[in-house]
Amino acid sequence: MPCSTATGLSLSVLGSDSHGLLLWLVSQGCSWLTPVEVFQPWYARALAEYILQRHLQGAEAQSEGGPVAWERGTGGEKPLHIYEIGGGGGTCAANVLDFLKQTVPEVYARTQYVSVEISWHLARRQLKYVAAADEGHVDDGHFSVQNRNAIDRSGTPLLICL
Repeated sequence: MPCSTATGLSLSVLGSDSHGLLLWLVSQGCSWLTPVEVFQPWYARALAEYILQRHLQGAEAQSEGGPVAWERGTGGEKPLHIYEIGGGGGTCAANVLDFLKQTVPEVYARTQYVSVEISWHLARRQLKYVAAADEGHVDDGHFSVQNRNAIDRSGTPLLICL
């Protein structure tokens, strides 16, 4: 299981005794550390910045009359759909949504982040983790989990991605 959700610790900064911390985490039953958890919130923020850049470039390309300059506050009208397959404990989703809400609330208002998770246990954990980070992410429909196999085409279809 991912360490940040297993221990309740945030691993955003590994101090001078990082080796000791990692040994302690392993002794607590942590089987692996993902980059999203080790470098949180920075890793997910970097992903969010890339996703946002691509999203805004797509909005510019689709605007009538050619490219337009995007300015904070305008945000365009295009909804942002983010899909994560195998979202673990929900760390990436929570950090990406937090970043969008804090930096570009007008884009966040039209964002839907969907985690496709085959494990019902992890699906439940993701919902709890993201809701604990900010109840609005779940309550306002910005985050949801589809508990299914991502390659099973009988479920809800995924929209066009990057």
